[in-house]
Amino acid sequence: GDHIWNPWLLSLFLLSGLYFSVKTGFFQIFGIRRWLGGTLGGLLRVGRKGTGRGLTRVQAMSTALASTMGTGSIAGVAAALCLGGPGAVFWMWVSALLGMMTSCGEKLLSVHYQRPAPGAGLQGGPMFYLRYGVGSPLLAAWFALACLPATLAGGGMVQSGSIAASLHGAFGWPPLVIGLGTAAAAGLILAGGLGRIARVSQALVPAMALLYLGGGLLVLLLRWQQVPQALSLIFRCALTPQAALGGGLGWTAAEALRHGVARGVFTNEAGLGTSAMAHGAAQVDHPARQGMWGIFEVFFATLLTCTL
Repeated sequence: GDHIWNPWLLSLFLLSGLYFSVKTGFFQIFGIRRWLGGTLGGLLRVGRKGTGRGLTRVQAMSTALASTMGTGSIAGVAAALCLGGPGAVFWMWVSALLGMMTSCGEKLLSVHYQRPAPGAGLQGGPMFYLRYGVGSPLLAAWFALACLPATLAGGGMVQSGSIAASLHGAFGWPPLVIGLGTAAAAGLILAGGLGRIARVSQALVPAMALLYLGGGLLVLLLRWQQVPQALSLIFRCALTPQAALGGGLGWTAAEALRHGVARGVFTNEAGLGTSAMAHGAAQVDHPARQGMWGIFEVFFATLLTCTL
């Protein structure tokens, strides 16, 4: 991980988000009424059955959120706090704010260059817009191959490891048994293809969201007197962590920025391209509508859930 999350890569994530933000006039801020109205405001319309050729917008978003709202929202933020100090939270917010437009671009392109899937349905993602948009089959193949170790190490192993560690710490259950059970449950879902994954995600993600948001709000209500102090510490440690904490713990501004941006990307996947594959299977009347769901996804997964 230390070799991957180098400053040049983190800078590329931030600069990409800044480019999209500037070119769109910071749509994620000044167009908030529009993208919130097109996502939350359109849930009733989205809930209607389509033609069956692809996923609904909510199913695509739920499938993408399902991979980030567990480890990313809890373990990812905890790791950022331990490694980068309270200031890492501030840089996580910055990366999320810029990543909202990166995510928008990914989802928009995935739908714009989507193709019919074998058998039925639709498929899209970076491998498709790299091949048909950029015109580079080599880059498309390289991205697809790179997804294999990335999803196993950065997705499956981290997620299952966190589940095993949590249940072992809470109830003393053997990690091997938990791992085998997790693999069996995932296998049953995966055997049904993307359609079953989307249906399970659509059912579980709202329950996860209510549990996370409700639990977080309950903790904040019980500790409301400490909230102003915590927010003050986040901002003071963002740029001058040693001055704010006396330097005793050895946190630096560079560590806060590095781990904050890295965990921000880990929680919402903006710029990684993996969540765009789920959105690329969505059936929509215009690619820009799915791009707005990309904005909402980062807002919900990082700015809202991770902040709580």
